Parts: sequence; C-alpha cells; structure tokens
Amino acid sequence: MITFLPRFIESEGLIIDGQLVKCSNSCLDKVKDMKCKQFYELIKTEEGFHQCPYGMSSYVYRNSSEIIIFTCFRMKGYINRALYKKLVFTENNYNPILDMNTMNEIINSCKSEIEYYESQKKLTDFFMSLKHETITWSAEIQTLSEKLIRESTGKKKDKHLMDISLKIFHFGRLIGFNFTRFDLLNDSLTTSTFDKVTEKVYNRFNVIIRCLEPSAKEKLIYINKSGESYSSIKLNLETFDILPYVILENAIKYSPSNQEINISFNEQKERLFIEFESLGPKIEKEEYEKIFEYGYRGKNACETSIKGSGIGLYLAKRVCEIHSIAYSVSSNSLVKIGQKEFYNNKFTFVITL
Repeated sequence: MITFLPRFIESEGLIIDGQLVKCSNSCLDKVKDMKCKQFYELIKTEEGFHQCPYGMSSYVYRNSSEIIIFTCFRMKGYINRALYKKLVFTENNYNPILDMNTMNEIINSCKSEIEYYESQKKLTDFFMSLKHETITWSAEIQTLSEKLIRESTGKKKDKHLMDISLKIFHFGRLIGFNFTRFDLLNDSLTTSTFDKVTEKVYNRFNVIIRCLEPSAKEKLIYINKSGESYSSIKLNLETFDILPYVILENAIKYSPSNQEINISFNEQKERLFIEFESLGPKIEKEEYEKIFEYGYRGKNACETSIKGSGIGLYLAKRVCEIHSIAYSVSSNSLVKIGQKEFYNNKFTFVITL
C-alpha cells in the first residue's frame, strides 16, 4: 500500500514512493546497491530514526505483523547535506527538510493508515473465505432441492413437498446471489474476471422462472411463457442468472394480484429477443434510462407502498454490459383495476447468438 512517506519493501527489495514526500530518482535507482542493502539489513531490527549512507533519513518500527521501514525523507538531526546533495532531485520530488515534531505527526498518520489497511485486509480475507463457503452451501442446497423436485413431480400426494422444495431452491439461489450482487456493485466483475460456459439461454431463464414461481403463486400471478430457443451462448452462470431473476422478481413485486406475467422468446436470424410484459406502475419516458442507474427508483414506483432500493435494475444493467446484451424498456396502455391505475410495462433484451 502507498503511504505519505516512501517505504522500503524488504520482500521485493524496492522502494514504493510516498503520496506526500517523494523519493529522489537516485534513491529509487540505488536501492539495489550493496551499500543500501547492507544498510536496510542493519537497521531493520533497530526501531527509530536512522541516517542512510547517502545522507537521507529512515525510520523503523514493528507493528503486529511485520517490520515497517519509511525511508528517503529528510529530517533534521538525521541528514547529511554533503552526502544527499549528490542525489538527483527533480521538480516533482517534493522532499522538504522537516523537524522532529512534524515528522512524528506524519509517521503517526502513516502508522494509522497501515493499521487500518491491515484490519480491512483481514476483514476482506474473512469475507472471501465466507463467500466461498456460502456459495458452496448454496449450490448444495439447490442440488438437493432439485432432487426433491424431480422425485415429487407428478405425484399429487407430494404437491406440498414440491412447493417446499421450490422454496428451498429459491432461497438457496438467493444466498449465492447476494455475494454476486456485492461483486457487481463493487465493479469487481468484468468480462475478464470470470469463466464462461456454453449454455442454453432458454434453460437459464427456465431455472429462474421455476425458482420464483412460488412467490408468484402467493400473489395468484401466473407466469406465462411463449416461444422457445435452443441456441447456446457463452455465459457466466454466477452473474447471468441475476438478469432474469431481477426482472421477474420486479414484475411479481409490482404486479397486482390475479394477473399474468408474459415472457416470450423469439429467435430472428442470429439474435434472440426476450420480452417480459407485466402490469405495474407507469414508467415515464424520461425514466427509461434512469431506472437502470444505481439507487434510482421510478417516480410512480416510489408513490406505491412497495419498498425498493433502486439497485436491482442497476445490477441487471451490469449483467447486460458484461454479456454484451442490448436492453430497452417501454410503458404503455393504461389498465384500471378498481381505483388503481397500472400500465403494461415491457422489458426487452436482445442477445447475439
């Protein structure tokens, strides 16, 4: 990590320049000289300030996990002008001569910065370990629930068991999705950071439809599919499934009860068109692009009692960007149900095959 002061990294035998105080070009070049190597080897066990062979200052201290060496700065009492004037400093090498009090303040700031970085690294390492284990558990839950679904299919007496199995499958996927959402929100997933497999798009959408059917049934909403697609593309399962999940989950959430959600698949030449149509709050034309921005919710959606974060469609957009999927939205045809007004909202996705 970069700190205010230049820092010698023993494991790599190099100096990382500081954010505030800058090394001379000579220091960066001479760090591998025998004279410098011997100096750093000598001082690494002696905490405190030191003067290097070229007249510059260094400071050594040990934290909970390693020896830290700040170097190539100038502090009164630990410099030799006759030696350091031979070093090459450019206009960009900000390296003032500082007194003890000022230098101690800077060093204490550097120490705090390093301690914070190390504590965050420990949390990150723990999070990544937890993420790996939880995704593994999620996959196991889904595998077992799919087995239950297959065994209970077609058996009337096991209908209740099948509904429970679908819910288990649903929550199993949610566990894994949460970590993928985190990665997408932090922009840590790009086209080059994950493996792709060849998979039928239609099959992936079917998996998510089956996953969310119990939620739809609770609102007496029927998910109607039309058309088929047998084409395969290269996709990343970990991220791709978030796209149909977010769109279908939103459709279920905002649709009134006793309605249909229509999902159509239509292959034209080398493109697959997928459309989601459902009733929901009107999306204003000026919001067609805005609703895919992080944290943005449509004006009419906000006026409902339905809670939302404005993150779901942003994640869907990120998946589209990663997989080069074109997307669009429209909101037309007013439908009145009781005293409430709804509109026919359509989300269209175009995948190049």
